[in-house]
Amino acid sequence: MQESRAIMEPDEWEYQGTRTTHPDASSNPTPLASNTTAGSISVSSAFNPGALDEISDTVLISSDSVLFYVHSSNISRTQPNAFRRLVGVPLTDAACRDRIIKIDEGSDVVAVMLHALYDRSCYPTPSFESIVAAVDKMRMYEISPTVQLTSTSHLYKLILSFAPVKPLEVFALAGFHRLDGMAVEASTHLISYPLSAITDAMAARIGTTYLLRLFQWRLHRTSEMKRIFLTPLFPHPPTRGCSFEGQRITSQLWAEVSANFGYEDHTGSTTAMLSFPDKRAKLTNCDYPDITLSFLRSLLQPRLQQIDCELCRDVIENKMRNIIVEWNAVPRTIPSSG
Repeated sequence: MQESRAIMEPDEWEYQGTRTTHPDASSNPTPLASNTTAGSISVSSAFNPGALDEISDTVLISSDSVLFYVHSSNISRTQPNAFRRLVGVPLTDAACRDRIIKIDEGSDVVAVMLHALYDRSCYPTPSFESIVAAVDKMRMYEISPTVQLTSTSHLYKLILSFAPVKPLEVFALAGFHRLDGMAVEASTHLISYPLSAITDAMAARIGTTYLLRLFQWRLHRTSEMKRIFLTPLFPHPPTRGCSFEGQRITSQLWAEVSANFGYEDHTGSTTAMLSFPDKRAKLTNCDYPDITLSFLRSLLQPRLQQIDCELCRDVIENKMRNIIVEWNAVPRTIPSSG
């Protein structure tokens, strides 16, 4: 997240309306002079002295020399020990006044952490990489991701907004930090994801618990798909124009389709028909995606032309509709741990 910053010269630093001078290193464990290496610094547009309603009482500075004016009481309300490792005492302690606390992280990471602590929307929207880095660093600074990232928090919703384009990365972030609700919501975007593409490093980040739940869920969907498709086609009552014997063509057609049905990938494009042995391998690998009524119709349309009986056509149409109803009833996310 690129901050819009105001530039300040070192001799113009002000803190709570009082001019701050360069203190001697012996009198301050984190001297102001040690926090700056350039001739000027910047002030965060989101966390500057006049950005929030309350008067700030604490100043943080990032590794790229951006100042963040914050409120110790607000931060300590949910995270009483936030950034304690940097100063040895809570931010509410008097020792944190009239000093600038250095954080060895870039301003993009610090900004995301502070937005999470304040539960404010991040603007402009930070990159996904910055968000991941910030969440991963939270515990280092005594900030609990499970406390800050609830289903109603702004950062939680922002992370989930990346799920359609980065489903596995969002799921891995949730799994690594035990954010169960986020993992459940992100998993719906993994319905068509090729699990064989998960690297060892990504599997390790996800963790055994959530990786197992992901594979078990996909195996269950695969098993349900096989059960639904392999249910035989029930013929309509015989008529003068179409006896039970005449319906064999329809039954054979459905048997062929149920054994050799094609599939769509997660982008919606239709792949070529697969032979049953290849499809069995796909089922074993849990790489089966979603199915739609329009796809089934496009698959069966050429074969329906071989059937003259309208009742047989209706039987197949009803069968397809029942398949979609049953398939939509299959869970579309991993089960919640609760």
